Amino acid sequence: MIGQATALVWRVELALPDFPESWVVGFRVHGAASLFVGQDPVYHFNASGQLRRAFEQGRLIKAEAGQLISMTRLRTAEAVQMRRETWDPDDCRACLHRVEHYLDNLGRALRGSAIGVVAQVPQDADLLGRVADWLQSLTRPLTIASTPHVGAE
Repeated sequence: MIGQATALVWRVELALPDFPESWVVGFRVHGAASLFVGQDPVYHFNASGQLRRAFEQGRLIKAEAGQLISMTRLRTAEAVQMRRETWDPDDCRACLHRVEHYLDNLGRALRGSAIGVVAQVPQDADLLGRVADWLQSLTRPLTIASTPHVGAE
């Protein structure tokens, strides 16, 4: 899994207690972070720590003007179409709550030293320290970015 996340210059694959799948946390050059809990869910943040994209239960979710939009593929015999759904504020808050739940589990595992490093790139970096610093820097409650793009804010 860690080999697929090549846009993340610094990345670490982790084994957390009570979770059968590996987690990957990675960072882009300008500080934007991503969290993969197995293959699904996946959460992408901008450098300010705002949620900009997600992938949950097979749905692509993106930030747009501070709210979340889901995109679902609809396959017909003729074409593949994308169905767009704007989430209401309650659905947006529920998504942020799910993200915070995963971040809290990651933070507890780091603080309790109950975490195993499966692989990391680069191998000589202190990525557990970087992950801990990133978690500490996040403003709570989490907020939604104005755009799904990594470099825009």
